[in-house]
Amino acid sequence: MQTFSVKKTGFFLPLVLLFSYCHKDHTDPSSPVPPNEYVNDSLTRQGAAGFSIGNKIYIGTGLDGSSAKLTDFWQFDLTTNTWKRLADFPGAARTNAAGFAVKGKGYIATGSGSVNYNDVYQYDPIGDSWKKMADFPGGLLVLLNL
Repeated sequence: MQTFSVKKTGFFLPLVLLFSYCHKDHTDPSSPVPPNEYVNDSLTRQGAAGFSIGNKIYIGTGLDGSSAKLTDFWQFDLTTNTWKRLADFPGAARTNAAGFAVKGKGYIATGSGSVNYNDVYQYDPIGDSWKKMADFPGGLLVLLNL
């Protein structure tokens, strides 16, 4: 499983918080919040899932400020301090999904929406593509990386 250094762990939580509570007038793509050209004007994001691979942080899904569930996915590059919009998460829009990385691939699993999901999707950062994996045999899975 991907591990975090103290330096990256200290940066990851504030980055998630910034992503969760950015403002609609933001337009600078070099800032540690995503540019508003791709996010809903109401802009508060809650219940997002994410993972890190190398020097990049990946985050998406969750709810916007009007409680609409989202499928967008983003990459933040710690080296260049920039955001990049990625292929949307292909599963049903959801919140509170579990995110983790193993051997250079990212995973988004379970979550809740109109129902609790037990599906698992693998993200390939080289091809910017998603692949449906075998369903998680348990119920809702929630992970916290600290």
